[in-house]
Amino acid sequence: MIVSLLGATASGKSALAIALAKRFPMSIVNADPFQTYRGMDILSAAPSEEEKKEVPHLLYGFQDPDVPYDIAAYQLDARKAIREVQAAGRVPLLVGGSGLYMRAATFTYELPKAKEAVDMTPYSELSDGDLHGVLEKLDPEEARKIHQNNRVRVLRAIELILSTGEKKSDLFAKKPEPIEPTLFLWLRLPRETIYERIDQRVDKMAASGLVEEVKSLVSRYGYGAPGLKAIGAKELFPYLKGELALEECLLNLKKATRHYVKRQETFFLHQFPYVEVHNEDEAYERVCSFLSR
Repeated sequence: MIVSLLGATASGKSALAIALAKRFPMSIVNADPFQTYRGMDILSAAPSEEEKKEVPHLLYGFQDPDVPYDIAAYQLDARKAIREVQAAGRVPLLVGGSGLYMRAATFTYELPKAKEAVDMTPYSELSDGDLHGVLEKLDPEEARKIHQNNRVRVLRAIELILSTGEKKSDLFAKKPEPIEPTLFLWLRLPRETIYERIDQRVDKMAASGLVEEVKSLVSRYGYGAPGLKAIGAKELFPYLKGELALEECLLNLKKATRHYVKRQETFFLHQFPYVEVHNEDEAYERVCSFLSR
C-alpha cells in the first residue's frame, strides 16, 4: 500500500505529511524534483533538519545541483525507496507538487533511459515560439498539449526525444495503472488562500536568505546548473546580474509561482484518481479507512 499526498505549492503538504507520519507508521518519500538537490533548502522549501528527525524522510538533498536528474532516474530511486520503506514494515507516504514525478513513482510507466547526454544549450537560447516549433516537428501531439510559454515542459519533452528516441505522447498514450493499491490525497485549498500563502512564503524566503543562497549556488555551479532551473532561482538572476531591482524580482517570483500553481492543479485534476481533503482530520480519516482494508 502507498499513500500519495498531492498539493499545490504553499498548500501545507509538508506539515500535513509530518502530522500523518506521526500518527501512522509512515516514512515520507520526496516527489519534488528540486528537493532532491542539496544546498537548496530555502529555494526548494525543503524540510528542515529538525523535521527530518521527527519522521523518516527519503530522497531529499542527495545530489549536487549541477548533476542532471531526469524523471527516469527518479522513478528508479522512488521505486527503490518505496520497497525499502515497505520492507521495514512501514507505509510509503509520497509527498510533492510534481504530478509528473508522482505518476512516475506510482503508476506502471516504463520510462526509457537516456541513451546519451544531450546538450540542450542551443534550444535553451531559442525564443518560446521557436522552441515550441521544434517540439511541433518532433512530437506534434505533445506540442498541442503544452503552451509555448511553458518552456520547462517544452524543453523536457524535446530532451526526452533526443536522448531516448521516445516521444512523450507515445509513452503516455499507454493506459498505466497504479503499481499497487494507492490512496491519492489532494490537499486542496481555495486558490485565493494559496496565493496569499505564496506571497507570505516568498517574503519569508527572502528574509531567510534566499538571495544569498542563490548567489552562492550560482558562484559554485553557474547559471545553467540543472538545479537552478527551479522557480525562485531564475527569477533572481536579473537581480544578481544588476538588471532589475530585488523588489521587482521578488514580485516576478510570486507571479511565476501563482502560474505554476494553476498548472499543478490542472494536472492533478486530470491525472489522478484523487480524494480531496482540506485539513489534517479529513486526511486522517481517509488514511484510516484506506489502511484498514
